[in-house]
Amino acid sequence: MALGFIKNLFPDRAEQLLDEGIGGYRESQYKEALKSLQEAVALNPKDPEGYFYRGLCYQQLQMHIEAIKDFDHVLSLDPQFRSIIYYARGVSYKYTNQDDYALEDLNLFLTLKSSYTNAIYHRAQIYHKKKDFDRAQKDLHNLLTRVPDHFEAHILSGLIKIDMQDYRRAITFFNSAIQLRPNSSEAWAYRGRAKFLAKLSSEAIYDLRKAITLNPRNHQAFYFLGAVYAGINSSLDALRELGNSLQIKKDYMEALDFRANLFIKLERFEEALTDFNKILEIDPERKEIHERRGMLKKVLNDTESAKEDFYKVLEMHPNDPNSYFLLGDIEIANGNFDKAADLLTRAIELAPEDSKYYNERGLAYFKLKQFAESVQDFTRAIHLTKDNYMMYYNRALARIEQHDFSGALADLTKSLIKPDFINAYAARAELKIKMEDFTGAIMDFDHIIHLDALHKRAYFMKAFCYNLLGEHDNALREINRAIKVDPKYADAYYLRALINMSMLYYKAAKTDCEMALKHGTVDFREKTARLLLEINRKTTQLSE
Repeated sequence: MALGFIKNLFPDRAEQLLDEGIGGYRESQYKEALKSLQEAVALNPKDPEGYFYRGLCYQQLQMHIEAIKDFDHVLSLDPQFRSIIYYARGVSYKYTNQDDYALEDLNLFLTLKSSYTNAIYHRAQIYHKKKDFDRAQKDLHNLLTRVPDHFEAHILSGLIKIDMQDYRRAITFFNSAIQLRPNSSEAWAYRGRAKFLAKLSSEAIYDLRKAITLNPRNHQAFYFLGAVYAGINSSLDALRELGNSLQIKKDYMEALDFRANLFIKLERFEEALTDFNKILEIDPERKEIHERRGMLKKVLNDTESAKEDFYKVLEMHPNDPNSYFLLGDIEIANGNFDKAADLLTRAIELAPEDSKYYNERGLAYFKLKQFAESVQDFTRAIHLTKDNYMMYYNRALARIEQHDFSGALADLTKSLIKPDFINAYAARAELKIKMEDFTGAIMDFDHIIHLDALHKRAYFMKAFCYNLLGEHDNALREINRAIKVDPKYADAYYLRALINMSMLYYKAAKTDCEMALKHGTVDFREKTARLLLEINRKTTQLSE
């Protein structure tokens, strides 16, 4: 009632303020226009035009929530505005990440005005964001048919092709964008990225350098260039360019994330941790960064802090099975096997078809010496993922503890789907020794030596098997190789002393015992001293 009274006193004032606001909007003086329009709306709250232009000013000032409220109010006052409101409100919905509402409005608008290219472009952007590439490309094709020189449409088309991994076609779209705007740093940067992904690294570097020359503040170009250098294993160059990118935009999370991963690859873990910390300062809700930071802290043996990251993820996502898995993994490392089993049981309850959770709980049960439960979990994991060599290997170790040697032998053989898996050959050889298949064990140790010619234990165990078979010359040859690999290998000197005793080479055996005493541990020395006494006794008997 008071506003109406003022309006009656000053009949032209509201209209004058509205005209000033509209004029200011059209001259891009959005803040000044907003002041006039706020007064106009206060004087005449029934005029939809005042709310409409105020909404447009809010939109230009990135105040999209306020803009949406004004656009809603316009429709409530006069539905005839619906056409232009659908478009304007749809754009503001897009910028507030309310994509479904944005699509609804833009679809309604394009039903009324199907040829409005800006609306087509905004809708294509949303489809791209939602990874609905077919609809996005359809809109862009329609747009480029109407406006072949639409620069932004060529750029967006190229970005979609990158997401679809059609890098050559992406390059074609960026070529068109560069023809339209040869001095566009953005276009050169995107083409450089596409060329890198197409494995055209030299051309990519040229394009990205051109982008930086055109705009030395193009943080994306520096980031893409860093990625190129990382891809060709030029790590120092990559770190330099990523640093340049972050000097321009300190909160550029993509560059921080990429650099953290590169630091991890270079085993510069503390620097990687610093970058993860920076990302979480910018966005504390980044689930995957909490997970990766937690895993990195585990590598750095900061398990308590790592657990804090994983529990933080559970605060945000209480039913996240991977966090329970990661916590269980830490508890296994800390020796808390019962707690680990409980955490991993929860992971399995949340994701009963994920093999890695069963495998990890199987390891916890193994440590608890609950071998039947361990075998059961490994069996379930194998059923879900039949080609995982570690799962067969883990089940084999549990079966050995159950004295199921034939089942363990079969599992170890299956684990050799990874043909360079030395641990499987070693475990199978040791198992064959238990089964008194010394010749079979020797063959497995030969596989190990083929993979690693400096594997001293493989030579040692070959000598041990030959000695049990009574093939002392072969045993002596292999133990000499073990000692050649490690001249301080006390166990090898002790075994060679036994072999030399079997061959009645007591003087050589005595020398070996002395070397074993020199390099062995205190407990080992006691055993060796007893052997030396036996050698001396034998030597005395022979001399008598």
